[in-house]
Amino acid sequence: MVQSQDMDSILINSELSLRLLTENDAAEVFALVQANRQRLRAWMPWVDSTRTEQDSLSFIRGCIQAESKGDRQFAIVHRNRIAGLVGFVRSTPHHKSSMMGYWLDEQEVGKGLVTQSVQALLNLGFNHLAFDRIIIRAQPSNTRSCAVPQRLGFTEEGIQPKAELLNGVHVDLMVYVLLRSQWEKNHP
Repeated sequence: MVQSQDMDSILINSELSLRLLTENDAAEVFALVQANRQRLRAWMPWVDSTRTEQDSLSFIRGCIQAESKGDRQFAIVHRNRIAGLVGFVRSTPHHKSSMMGYWLDEQEVGKGLVTQSVQALLNLGFNHLAFDRIIIRAQPSNTRSCAVPQRLGFTEEGIQPKAELLNGVHVDLMVYVLLRSQWEKNHP
């Protein structure tokens, strides 16, 4: 349950919060990528191009610039350390639509952090950013990632064949969609 929220930070509970990434996070984010490189590489196409702290800094700077287009990239802060990232990407404000992405440190998996974080961002997206449609895409074999939108009431729209190039191979992505009307029905 979200206790307090603004556009820059969201307090979920006493141990879990979200805050917009800043340039000061580059070292911590890069260290987290390094520690999780092999596992993340199986699911995330950007891992191989993240080789230095400067790469993480460039990513964060790009996220900050993309805020003007409706994108928001948050650090998932669990027990005062960054445990992963979650955010809106590829937002199209004129269509009132955005995609959401997330990843988590292996040590934090299985604690419900991503589900709680995504739920908090759904509230932000529908109630403050005026999105009407939020999309999550995940490889069908990534059962943990697929479980998040399933838990939160997204509609499974189907598979996009060869939707993403990952480590030189095209992979399929399952598409999940949640509409504002569905959200409002369950969150009056």
